[in-house]
Order: sequence, then C-alpha cells, then structure tokens
Amino acid sequence: MGFIKDHPLLFFFMFNIPFAWFWWLQIWFGLWPEPMVLIPSTLGATSPILSVYLIERVTGSDELRRILQSVTEWGQVKPKLMLAALVFPLIDIAGKLLSNLVGYEASYLSPGPAELGTYLLLVIPLAFFPGLVTSPLLEEPGWRGYALPRLRARYGRDVASLMLGSYWWVWHQMMNAAFGLRPSLTGYLSMLGQSFIIDSLHASSDGVILVAMFAHQSMFIVFNFLSDPVSSATQVILLALLWGVVILFRKYPGLSAYRNP
Repeated sequence: MGFIKDHPLLFFFMFNIPFAWFWWLQIWFGLWPEPMVLIPSTLGATSPILSVYLIERVTGSDELRRILQSVTEWGQVKPKLMLAALVFPLIDIAGKLLSNLVGYEASYLSPGPAELGTYLLLVIPLAFFPGLVTSPLLEEPGWRGYALPRLRARYGRDVASLMLGSYWWVWHQMMNAAFGLRPSLTGYLSMLGQSFIIDSLHASSDGVILVAMFAHQSMFIVFNFLSDPVSSATQVILLALLWGVVILFRKYPGLSAYRNP
C-alpha cells in the first residue's frame, strides 16, 4: 500500500499489463469457448480504470470522480466531439482516395459492411454510441484522464505522448495475439500516431474525457467498418497521412486548439 501511495503513476503502469495479460493469455491458450471470449477480453480492458480506482482507494484522492464528471461538460466541446468522432474515418477515407488516385487499389468499406449499402448510415451511429461504454469508458479515464497529464507535467507534451502511446501499443499486444494479429512496425507507428491524435484532441478540450472516448470509438469504426486488406503502398500512404495530421496538430495548435496545462 505504501508503494502505491508513494509512486501512484509507476503503480499505474506496473499494474496494467500484468492484469490485462492475465485475462488475454487465457484467450490465447484457448481456455474460453469462442462464444464467451468477450468476457476475458472485457475484463482485461478494465485494467486502466481499475488501476485508477485502486490508486484512489489507497491515496484517498477523488481523481476518478473528477475525470468522469468532466463528461457533463460535453455541451461546451461539441465541435471537438464532432472532430474526434470523424478524425480517423476521414483519415482512412482520404488515404484510400489518394491511393486510388495514384494507381493503387483500395476499397473504402470492409466486405461485410459494404453489403449493407445505405443502411450503414444507420448502423454506424447505432454501433458508435453504445460502444462508448465499452473500451472507451474502461480505458480513457486511465490513459488520458489520469496518466497523460502526469506524464506531460514531468516530461513535456511530445515525450509524454511518445511514452503513453508506446505503452498503449505494448499493452494491446497480448489481446492482438489472442485474436491472431502479429506485432509489426507499421502497426506500432499507426497506433502511436493514433495515440498522439487522441492526446491532442483530449488536451484541446481542457480534459473533457468524452472527447478522448469519442476519438477512441472513432478507431473502432475504422477497424470494424472501413478496414480491409490493402497493399503495402496504401499502408504507407495511410501512415504518412496519419502522421501528417499528428504534425499539423502539434505544429499548428490552433487546428486542434491544443493548450498546454
């Protein structure tokens, strides 16, 4: 208990991977029948918000309530919520459009969702808003609500984002492996860029956690509705565009209204 009280941020990072991987390893070893893998998958994803709760219980702080209470300020950040909800689908579509223009094939929708046609205009919002109470709610109060401000205070804006984004990628790797995805440099750079963008959007809202949750769910929409195998050239174009947005947000703070604390 004394260690948690004296080193709360260190405990946050030391707790997350072992706890999450304990559950995701069970999927990897096939200990759960396929229809039930959502249970260990979700339990592992609770590690960020659970770690903040445990820190709070030991230190007597009221951090988690403050983080979650910021959701009530959503009316003051409506433009940021709109940008957060659209940023990753727009990057994905723009990258594939550019890829098609230079002669590479890239489809804009995954095969299954493509069959829904115009019904996607209804299906995507129906998937987006309920999904906010899953990974976005379980993760973002920990990553951007708790850890990021403390890392920024110690190491500055960009190093903090580099540290958190890299840790976030490592944290995901056991879940990815459990579902058959292999780590790669492209995957790391992609998730790191996404993390930088979520950091910028969250900070631009003065810490309203719902903005980070919207951006997180924006990634879910890309993964489930727009993701489709693409050529190596298209991957490079998508990655370059993603990091172009990162650079714009960091070099020209007015684009995301990034304000340092």
